[in-house]
Order: sequence, then C-alpha cells, then structure tokens
Amino acid sequence: MNCANDSLLEIHHLLDKFESELSTIRANWKQIEIDNPGFDPVSEENWQEKRHRMWLHAATDVRERNELERWLYGDLPATRIAQSPALGIYKAWRKWLKIAGIPKFKISYVYDKKTGSWRETESKEPTDTFYAADKRFDIKKPVKDKTLLSFIVRLARSIENGGRGHPLEWRALKSFLDFIRKHYPAEQVAFIEHIFPKKMDLGVLPV
Repeated sequence: MNCANDSLLEIHHLLDKFESELSTIRANWKQIEIDNPGFDPVSEENWQEKRHRMWLHAATDVRERNELERWLYGDLPATRIAQSPALGIYKAWRKWLKIAGIPKFKISYVYDKKTGSWRETESKEPTDTFYAADKRFDIKKPVKDKTLLSFIVRLARSIENGGRGHPLEWRALKSFLDFIRKHYPAEQVAFIEHIFPKKMDLGVLPV
C-alpha cells in the first residue's frame, strides 16, 4: 500500500513540475505576443498545437522533443551536412555576406512629359544583406567541432528561453538559415524545417 502511495506522490510531483514548465513557456509566449502585436507564431492556435505536442510526448525540452519526433522525418537529422562542423558553414555565410552585400543597380526608363521622350535612370536594388554592415546583424559564433544540427538546436533553445532578441539578430538568423537552404542540397538540410520552418514559426518550440 505504501509503495502505491509513493508511486502516486511521485506521479503528482512529475505532473506538477511539468505543468510548472508549461506555465513558464506560456508566459514567454504571452510576453512575446505583447512585445510583438499580431505576431502569428505566438497566436493562441499555435500555442495550443505546441502545448498538445508537449503533452503528447510529456516533454518540454526542445532536444527531447526533437528526438521523440524524429520518426516523422526518417533519418534526416543524420545527414552529412547535419553532422558537419557548424563553424565552417558559419564562416562561409559570413564570407558570402560580403559578396552578396555589394550594391546592385538596375536601369529603368521614365517618360519625360516636358521633352516628350524617355530618359534613362539608375537605381539601387535591395539586397538580402542590406543590414549586414551593422554589428548586431550576426549570430553567436559556433564553437569548434559543434555540428550544424546541434548548433541550430542551441539557437532554437536560446530563442525558447530568451525570445528573438534584437530585430537585426533575428534577421541574421533568418539569413543564415536561408543561406544553408540555398547553398546545400535540399535533402541534406531538410532537417532544418523540423526546427525552423521557412516562415520561422519554430516547428517544435515556442518563439
């Protein structure tokens, strides 16, 4: 009888702890919603979806949930790129920013009513790295030997715990992920969609 009571007490303790963790995550969602009115990823509908997943797996930790949901995505997280050093890809992204950030110009023609003729004009085209010159347009540099998968999961955890940070930091993260998607085979980097879908509404954790 005592064993049964002890087991029930342990279950109650685990449920209380789990509900406390859910409350903390929910509070983070609400604060982000207050700071970013109309930000769809923290809507009530998205919260309910993430909450149901956490209850389904009895897990609030992003790494644990990733592991528990891997069956949905086959062996994608074990791809060569996923297990490659994140530092090399980070450096390639920073190098690409310098090239992609060079201003581009386009020629257009405007009709001049006074002269009755067309005149040529030149204008700058916006680039994907418009803000790259700002020091805040960056993500924390990965440590040596950390894999790309573990690095991206760490970035997701930091957002889960502390929010998106400065808008330029969020832009930099999107730029980094887009760089990976564009420069590596889709089947090698499909695991990213499990963590950071293209709409950046975090696949398995609140943001």
